[in-house]
Amino acid sequence: MKKIEVDIAGRSVIDGVMESELLGLQEVVVTGGYGIKRAPKSSSALNQVVSGDKLNDIRQPNVNNALAGKVSGIQFQGQSAAALGRTGNIRLRGDGGFSTGNGILYVVDGTILPNSADLNMDDIEDISVLSGPAAAAILGSQGANGAIIITTKKAKLSGTKTMGIEVNAGFMASSVYILPNYQNDYGGGDLSNFVKYTWKPTDPAYWKPLDGKFYPNYSDDSSWGPRMAGQEYIPWYSWYPGTQYTGTTAKWVPQPDNARDFFDKV
Repeated sequence: MKKIEVDIAGRSVIDGVMESELLGLQEVVVTGGYGIKRAPKSSSALNQVVSGDKLNDIRQPNVNNALAGKVSGIQFQGQSAAALGRTGNIRLRGDGGFSTGNGILYVVDGTILPNSADLNMDDIEDISVLSGPAAAAILGSQGANGAIIITTKKAKLSGTKTMGIEVNAGFMASSVYILPNYQNDYGGGDLSNFVKYTWKPTDPAYWKPLDGKFYPNYSDDSSWGPRMAGQEYIPWYSWYPGTQYTGTTAKWVPQPDNARDFFDKV
């Protein structure tokens, strides 16, 4: 209502006539699948709005990842955005508790979207998240487990009626900064000396070339075996048949870069 001021000097009865006033809504929510907007407090469902600029403060590859930490009542299960091609999963409280996957309804400009990953994040104007049983009253039985209503951007003129161009670009790079400080003096196992292997007639024939050779204690996954000084030994893969390494030996030497070599070099 409009604010009114009345002079009360010398008056015992004061009559005031209130007049309604139209206010520009700072935040609206989209209800149902028909693009009808209303104020959040006038909606019967638990409705939360996330604008497009808040979604892209830190750019994410999909809607689910972008909603993480921005809406109450949502549990997010996912990985780092650096894991390309991975889509996070959200759990939204609905009629029957927490629902995941296909239980959540995605609606884009009035159309149900089968896969939320197909939406370009740059096209989103805002997102309204409907949770609780009241969402079913708006969207029908499909919205019983809650819904995510997405409104895409529309063409609009600026105040100066000039054309504007928005450019979004991204760059991602990663490399290994630091690794654990591994020791490179002692090999695997917990015995300081090798075990000598003696071939027996009951052993497989392809083990015979290993007769008289030495091997470490494979049964203990420690790194306090014999000191690595280039000794000849039987590696674990020599006992398996049918490979080019069957019955062969190797040198007992350190591998200081094996952990770093696992990662891409830049």
